[in-house]
Parts: sequence; structure tokens; C-alpha cells
Amino acid sequence: MPLILRIRGASGTHRLTVEGGATTIAAVKALIEAQKAVPVAAQRLAKDPQGLTILDDAATLEESGLGANGSMLYLTEAEPEEPVPAPPPLPVAPPRTMATAGERVMSGGAPNGAMSGGAPNGLSPEDEAAIAAAMAEDDAPTREALVGPAAPDFMDDSAPPDLEGLLA
Repeated sequence: MPLILRIRGASGTHRLTVEGGATTIAAVKALIEAQKAVPVAAQRLAKDPQGLTILDDAATLEESGLGANGSMLYLTEAEPEEPVPAPPPLPVAPPRTMATAGERVMSGGAPNGAMSGGAPNGLSPEDEAAIAAAMAEDDAPTREALVGPAAPDFMDDSAPPDLEGLLA
């Protein structure tokens, strides 16, 4: 005996006639797709308006408690899930060496290693020469070659401070 179901969705309430209570939820979804152009993959059928009780596709209308004429089903349309493309791999930068960093400092960021003459980077010609010499020696310049000798420690044992002169 034919059974009329009411399907309530975003576009309103529609009637759907099925063969009977032995019709599966999957068959109901196929009829909805044929009549309302809502893809089966996007359909979520529930017994309650909130959509908390999603119906199993393999279950029949009778098994789901919807075997009575005029039973209400609630249709929500899920957006088809498209796989999110993986981000492109980041380019691998060549290893940066101290020589490369020194060249950048000396050039003030100028391309092709153009020397800046000391103005944009704030280095004196002596500092630029020291950096260039350190870069020429090897790729691991010492601190003194890059920034100059360390300042003498105030409390250095080799040169005790003249406390008498400081207090006078």
C-alpha cells in the first residue's frame, strides 16, 4: 500500500509517495534526488527537526518508526566534502653561510654583492675590510674578526684597577 511521507527541508515541505513501510531510507534518498535534485551524498535525513537522530540508510521506514501515512522526515543538505589540497612544499633555500651573511652586511643588502662604501650599513671601511678578510680566510670567522677585539674586563686580574686613583 502506498505511503505518503512529508519531507521538510530548507526549501519547504514536500510530499513524497513511496511503496510502503518496507522502503529503505536509502530508497527514500534516491527518490528525493530524482524529484528534488538533492544529491544522495549531501542528504541527511532525521526524525527530529534538530537533526539529532540521523536515519540509517539500511533501515526501513517501519524499523525507523516512520511507517505511518504522513510521517515527517527532516532533510538537511550537507556541503559535499571536497578534499583540501595540500599546500605546495616550501622552497628549500640554500644553506646560508657566514660568508653570505658578511657579503650582505657589506653590500647593505645591495644585489650581486655590490659594495656600499660604508654608508647604508654603517660600517667603516676598516670594518668592511676586517669582514672581507675573515670571509676570505674561511667560512667560520672568529668574533674578533667580525666585531673587533673584546673590551678589557674591568675586573681583569692581569690589570688590577687603580682604586686609589678612583677614590681620590
